[in-house]
Amino acid sequence: MQNNENLTQLHNAAPAKGIPASILKQIAVLSMLVDHITAGLYDRGYWAAGNPVTAQGVKIYKILRGVGRIAFPIYCFLLIEGYFHTRNKWKYFLRLALFGLVSEIPFDICFNKSYFYMDYQNVYFTLALGLLGIILFDTLTEGDFISTSFLRRLGALACVGGCAFAAHLLKTDYSFYGVLVIFFFFLFRKQEMPRAFSTLGVLCVLSSLELVSVIDYAAFHFYNGRRGRQRKYFYYIFYPAHLLIIAVVRLLMYGIFVR
Repeated sequence: MQNNENLTQLHNAAPAKGIPASILKQIAVLSMLVDHITAGLYDRGYWAAGNPVTAQGVKIYKILRGVGRIAFPIYCFLLIEGYFHTRNKWKYFLRLALFGLVSEIPFDICFNKSYFYMDYQNVYFTLALGLLGIILFDTLTEGDFISTSFLRRLGALACVGGCAFAAHLLKTDYSFYGVLVIFFFFLFRKQEMPRAFSTLGVLCVLSSLELVSVIDYAAFHFYNGRRGRQRKYFYYIFYPAHLLIIAVVRLLMYGIFVR
């Protein structure tokens, strides 16, 4: 009997098969890094410095930016997982909004070569607005959209639409498309095919290059529901930090920091 109990304990202690959230997050970070280095150093650096735009250079640029399309669906997927596991949903929203503010100047310097640029805001604001939309939607429908009253359903959808419109007005990265993608990840959390068709469909309306992210959905299939080993604030800080580093490297290589 004692041996059987020991075997059961060892089995329960064994690592879960599949992909934990920590691995998905690392894939997203690497994809984003490739994308941002390409945009910050190649487009806003090498070409902006007057170097020739060749067919081969454009091809390499598109391939590397394609690699970058892998990141956003993973972040949306993990945002929804975080929503269902966080102790305080409003604190989660405020944290995203705060890091959006912290990241805005580094984002503007890296991609817009300006300390203050109102025509394009960083993706933290998109994630925060998407999260706000689902918090309001879930609160109004009390977790059961079908059974709730018509007015509550209408109000819930209006909240999501309002957050999407806010992303459009603020000109955030991925704009209202990003908020809709987050909402569909939430709506079809347990339904793989509807989730894939709806989210990929929205992304591909934005850009055909987003089709590259189809490979994410194979990883989602093998997601094991575990967090894995994570450094919680490392990923938050990494976003503004790596943007500033790219901008500094561009300054050293091409003499371009801000206009």
